[in-house]
Amino acid sequence: MYKFTVMMADTIFAVKNLYSYTMKMCADYICESGMDVGITTNDDDIEFERRKSLEEADAQGIPAVEYGAGYLESLAVYRKAATAIPYRGGVLVHGALIAVDGEGYLFMAPSGTGKTTHVKLWLEKFGDRAEIINGDKPILRFVGDKLMGYGTPWCGKEGFNKNASVPVKAVCVLRRGITNHIEDIGEGEAFASIMPYVFKPEGAGEMELTLDLIDRITGAVRLTRLSCNMDKEAADVAYEGMKN
Repeated sequence: MYKFTVMMADTIFAVKNLYSYTMKMCADYICESGMDVGITTNDDDIEFERRKSLEEADAQGIPAVEYGAGYLESLAVYRKAATAIPYRGGVLVHGALIAVDGEGYLFMAPSGTGKTTHVKLWLEKFGDRAEIINGDKPILRFVGDKLMGYGTPWCGKEGFNKNASVPVKAVCVLRRGITNHIEDIGEGEAFASIMPYVFKPEGAGEMELTLDLIDRITGAVRLTRLSCNMDKEAADVAYEGMKN
């Protein structure tokens, strides 16, 4: 049994688990002590993640991968943390969060659309002014009335993550296009536009909190939709459309 505490989204998670994989993965987030949320995993949690992985592969029509128990346990910890964070005013999202000049820009899109490719264009454009806070699963959390974005250890195969936070300036739903074009998302379609990219807990109470937080996010920051072809101009179009 491994015991350690990590700080994510200004929340201390005290973790008790079976394998060292998660503790090593969370090395940059480990803190000394305290507890806001307790997370304990067992063999049933690991088996649940194994079944879920196989079901998702079957649903997508892709070859199933037999992951090791340590990796599957890290998914169980992720799921429990994401389920708990709505009680702390936050949600975990599927997206890439980049900071420029201390302000956060979040890109949401289905896997394979090009989130990582796009934020790399921002790194090329801004150089030292930019850094990727998380490449796949950041947490959004309200601190007072301000929406903040946080890094987490769960960050996609590229490993882009940083134990840092940044105020979120704008959110963009990314899709492939022949030309680069950005537009604001209207109030009537804002909720439905970002809902697919927010972690949805199974419990009714946590889900109610999540829905309330999604609604609050839509009113707190600028929401945009970007069609892009992944050339260098895409970063210019996105930044100019999101910064104002």
